[in-house]
Amino acid sequence: MNRTFKKTSMKTEEITSIMLLALSLCSCAVFKIERHLPFFVKPTNVLFKDNDGGCYFSPSVYSLLKYNYDCENHYERVNFYRDAVANDDYVFMEFEIFGTKSLHKISVYDKKLELKETFNTGDQNTVFRGMACTNKCLYWAEEKYEKNNYTRMLFKHDVTNNSTELLSNSFEQEGLYQDEEISFFFNRYGFSKYSNKTKLLYLNIDRNPVLRTDKIELSLYKGTLTLTNGDKSHKLKPDQEFNCLYENAYLIDNQLIFAAYRGQND
Repeated sequence: MNRTFKKTSMKTEEITSIMLLALSLCSCAVFKIERHLPFFVKPTNVLFKDNDGGCYFSPSVYSLLKYNYDCENHYERVNFYRDAVANDDYVFMEFEIFGTKSLHKISVYDKKLELKETFNTGDQNTVFRGMACTNKCLYWAEEKYEKNNYTRMLFKHDVTNNSTELLSNSFEQEGLYQDEEISFFFNRYGFSKYSNKTKLLYLNIDRNPVLRTDKIELSLYKGTLTLTNGDKSHKLKPDQEFNCLYENAYLIDNQLIFAAYRGQND
């Protein structure tokens, strides 16, 4: 009896193993496994629409893209640039000219993307440091490095009469500027104009993200958000361990709109 029981048990185990193997092979044949690569979704800056309704945007500096749903990823590359602003009639783009000398220029285009005029620094030691515009004027800063010193200048160009004016030859590195219809804040690397939807300037300080106007600052350090407004400061520790801020953040109706996320560690 014992011998017969053992033989039966062995056969049962063998049959069970074969059935499990068959089920496993069938599972591989029936179910298809797909793995998607990680992808980072980033907000874009819509710069302007041309006369034909084409929408141009920038996911980052150095690139200008146009929405086109017939193309791969639904966009086409238009040109390379460092910075750009636009009003109702014109697009102002800053380019870096590579060659024997590294020079910078600002090109003015209409909404047909036809070139109207160009401003050059004319000096490889001088670079543009931000732009802002109204329907009438373009403002930009130039920074010149000479004899171990930086000189910052602020210019204003009137597109209605094609005249350019030097507003300051000792422009500050950070602050607020007001002139007629425009009010913009700035740092060493860029401008942002006050409007109904005011974009904050983004900085990375010691690998920590910071968003600023001339009045408020939002920073993220070791998972803690700190909002400073004048002499008042408020700290917030979210439940999620965020370590990055999206570069797009806005002041709308006196409310701060921003987003944070958890990025992959280096």
